Formats: sequence, C-alpha cells, structure tokens
Amino acid sequence: MFNLIDYTFNKGLQWYEASFMLDGVKINITVSAEGEKKNSILESRIKKSIDWITKNKEEILDFCSQELLEDKNSEEWLKEGESELTPSEFKRNLTMKAIHINEDGSVTIDYGDNKMFWGHTVVVAVTDDFSLDYATIEG
Repeated sequence: MFNLIDYTFNKGLQWYEASFMLDGVKINITVSAEGEKKNSILESRIKKSIDWITKNKEEILDFCSQELLEDKNSEEWLKEGESELTPSEFKRNLTMKAIHINEDGSVTIDYGDNKMFWGHTVVVAVTDDFSLDYATIEG
C-alpha cells in the first residue's frame, strides 16, 4: 500500500513527505527518518500507523470531543451569540489535515478546526503502542 519511493525525502528535516486521500480529503504525511536506514522498517511504521488511524477515526474524534468540547463551549471560545456545540457538531467541524509519524513510533494527527478555535490546529497525540495520549490546540 505505501512505498517510500512515493515519498520525497526532506534532507534538512530528516523526514519523508507525502500525501494521500482519505474520505475524499488530501492528508499530508511526514515520517521521521532520523537514524533510520531501513526502508522496510519505515514502511512498516507507515502502514501500521495509517491502518490504525483509518480503523479508529471515530474513536479519535470522540477523544477530541471529550478532551476539548468543554473548552470550546467556554466563554473564552464561544463567539457572541453562538450556541454551545454538541459532541456531534464538534466532531463534524474537525477535518484531518496531517499525520506525523515520529521516529519513536508515536504519531500526531493535525485537524483543521473550522474556526471553532479561531483557526488553530487541533492536535491529537498517539503513543507508540497506539494509545490516545492527549488532544490540544496549537498555532
């Protein structure tokens, strides 16, 4: 499914870069290659990560909602006259934009926020054993 030949190596950042389509959305992907010389290991890391993410899309969105919905519905983020969002509405506003696969096997997933947090990026961290670690707002 994934082959490093399809990726561009960014020597300055020491990672591979590519993109793929998921549910009709272009997702950028980077794979850290610092200290990693075997393509088979990198390709295995990519396949395992993408497989897990595609199989667990809803679980990841549920996690984002659990972690960040209360913040979104606080006075700090609600626009004047805006109603609080339900978990379903919150999740519908998130669009996956990028996946970063780190050298240690952990993954971060970036989501567009549809202006819920004024255009910041929602980031979900996943451990190397594919446990959801935290969700935050960056940018």
